[in-house]
Amino acid sequence: MRETAFKVVLAAGTGLFLANFGVWLGAVLSSIGYHRLAVAILPRLWWIGSRRGTAGARLAHSLWTLGRRDEADRAFERALRSGKDPAYVHCLYAARLMAEERAAEAAEHYDAARAMARGRRLAPTWLSATLGRARCAFPDQLDEACRLYEEARAREPQSLETAHGLACVAWRSRRWADAARHFAEVLKWGHGDPNAMRYWLGRSLLEAGEHAAAATHFAELLPVAEQAHDSVLLRDCRLWLAWISVAEDHPDEAARQYEAALATDPRCDAALAGLGFLHANRDEWDEAATCYRRAIEANPASAEAQYELGNMLSQQQRWAEARPHFEAAVQLQYTAMEHALYGLAVCAFEAGEPTHAGRLAEAALRVNPRFDLAQTLLDHVGNGAKPPSTAERKCFEDNHP
Repeated sequence: MRETAFKVVLAAGTGLFLANFGVWLGAVLSSIGYHRLAVAILPRLWWIGSRRGTAGARLAHSLWTLGRRDEADRAFERALRSGKDPAYVHCLYAARLMAEERAAEAAEHYDAARAMARGRRLAPTWLSATLGRARCAFPDQLDEACRLYEEARAREPQSLETAHGLACVAWRSRRWADAARHFAEVLKWGHGDPNAMRYWLGRSLLEAGEHAAAATHFAELLPVAEQAHDSVLLRDCRLWLAWISVAEDHPDEAARQYEAALATDPRCDAALAGLGFLHANRDEWDEAATCYRRAIEANPASAEAQYELGNMLSQQQRWAEARPHFEAAVQLQYTAMEHALYGLAVCAFEAGEPTHAGRLAEAALRVNPRFDLAQTLLDHVGNGAKPPSTAERKCFEDNHP
């Protein structure tokens, strides 16, 4: 009798062990991408053992990955009802919602996971939920995203994902020095795409006004991009090196970099517009016009090329030819919109349309109330005088880039 009882207990224990092992194996297979095998094992065993919440969530994740969305939803609901590992289940369900771009719903589950996992024993789940909640807040709620990433950093100071998130938040918030610091951390700690991180580190330093440091990073990327046959990275690095050369008053080096960018991408409108700008600064009008027109042909949506061509033509007092290019720059939302509106206003004034010129000058002042040229033109329109001369405009633009 005693021997029979022992055999029953042994058989039951062995069966439970094997069942738990099957649950563990199915969860592992799901986590490493063997979803079909996981779906074959877990439906029969996931409810057994103390980790059935985790196993049920992994089953739901595999079903969702295989495109069986309705079954996945039911599996997640069963896993939540099991009452086991609820923080992990909420976290995994939120990740699935984020993949479907349902950030508001995902945020609710991440918040639930954070509340349940605040204890030290569940620190990895809490960290995953906090990082996920930060991703829900980015980019619409930058302050909230920053707070959550900082909270995660306090728990895990050298988290690569946290540093990357803080870098992205700082970039979107235009806090260039902070962005550079965080991108440097990501690069130091070994991001999966170091070239991209070095590029964004260079961009952040450039925006922070550290031209020499930015140029160093862009220059270091050139041989890497050539070796990797990454033509986009190679072109962009050369464009930023050219931009730095222009800012540092090295036009010959800027021209060399623009030509190198064109060798990589013959239809690069930014390089063509940059060369046009260099020619225009030397009063080489025909060469400048050719470059600008080639840039517009390569990319009709290039607001910069449209504006610069209009500006060059207006400097030659070719108002009728300049006007359609200023109009195109306005329609394309040129970055310095007040300049495009002002150029269009001058063209209208020279065409004998003072009322229209005044309205355009007012529009330029609405964009930038401190834009003195537009105010001067508006005053001149009111008293019937001439607008500022081309020399006055050029002096103003040289001192107010």
